[in-house]
Amino acid sequence: MRYRKKYASIVLLFILLAGSLGNSLIIDIWKSNSKFKEITPDIPRSTQGGTIVKGEVVMGTTDGYNWWSYVPMSLQKTDTAYILLEMSHSQIEDYVALTNDAKNNVMNWMSAAEENKYTIVTAVVPRNFTYGYYPQGINMHSLDPLTPEFYYRPDLKVNNIISELMNNLTDAGYSPYNRILVAGFSAGGMWSNRYTLLHPERVLAAAMGQAGGWLAMPLAEHNGSTLNWPMGVNNFYNLTGTAYNKHELLKNVSQFIFIGDQDTTSTYCEGYPSCQNITIWGETDPERLENQSKYLASNNYSVHFELYEGIGHAYTTYMKNDIFDFFETAIAVITETPSGNGDETIPSYILLVLLPITLISMIALALIHQKRTNFNRL
Repeated sequence: MRYRKKYASIVLLFILLAGSLGNSLIIDIWKSNSKFKEITPDIPRSTQGGTIVKGEVVMGTTDGYNWWSYVPMSLQKTDTAYILLEMSHSQIEDYVALTNDAKNNVMNWMSAAEENKYTIVTAVVPRNFTYGYYPQGINMHSLDPLTPEFYYRPDLKVNNIISELMNNLTDAGYSPYNRILVAGFSAGGMWSNRYTLLHPERVLAAAMGQAGGWLAMPLAEHNGSTLNWPMGVNNFYNLTGTAYNKHELLKNVSQFIFIGDQDTTSTYCEGYPSCQNITIWGETDPERLENQSKYLASNNYSVHFELYEGIGHAYTTYMKNDIFDFFETAIAVITETPSGNGDETIPSYILLVLLPITLISMIALALIHQKRTNFNRL
């Protein structure tokens, strides 16, 4: 009888250990293969309400900025809703004319939105070259607290625009992904580059064409040259009150940097940086972008550079097709990873494994308890 009790205790201990180790092992495997530690941006609820109208270009206004969006007819509520912030619009100072131009930009992307099921949005970011304010380029005045409110921190205003659009999609029953796609050419490329550098936690992938002929870099200095904003982040603390510390987040953002090899006459430079300052990266726009891309790639940033032969300052159909191929590759990476949307819920297939282990353990315990009761009666 003592032998049977000892045997039953050993079996019970084995089952408990096996169940505990099995459960822990499965959960650990799930966590290590998921986006368990993915940083999800804090998306505040805007006070402005809104509805989603599919198949129409709709205007909104948030924080004083107009914006246009297009939700494709092809998007279903069972799909993940990816938002593409495309910021290529003209250099117009009149805000009404600029608003109309931004609408045309969204309309130009409607067919691509339908094909790829992307929600397209363009924010009408102002500019006032007379006083040096260039929010679309997020230049040095854009981060300066002394800048008038309309031109100050356009990146934060666009964050609120995106948040409002996400909330509207959610309220309408759609499932927006918690990071966006960003694209632009020329001044739009400048926006794509600088917005991504400022807010990598909000960006899944970014495509930046020409970008004024040089990139803002996540560096304080390079080869003995101090890099203040927008060349770099040396004076970031003085401007914003917070040191730039998003290097690792930026390394998680897929970046597509591109330019035509004949695109050498549209360089953007101002008081700072001057056209002389930016030559630390090369003499021409294509040379600078390629050298900067190589530097980033060599320092573990996820960067792909493309040089288009025979192309000047043009945003070609071929470039746009490559952008969508690039975005699809970036999306494929996250959809192949369990819980790629940041959801920490245990997948159903894990529960299917855990449930039998738990039930078997409970049944075994009940049987052993019954046998021990019978033994005691004897």
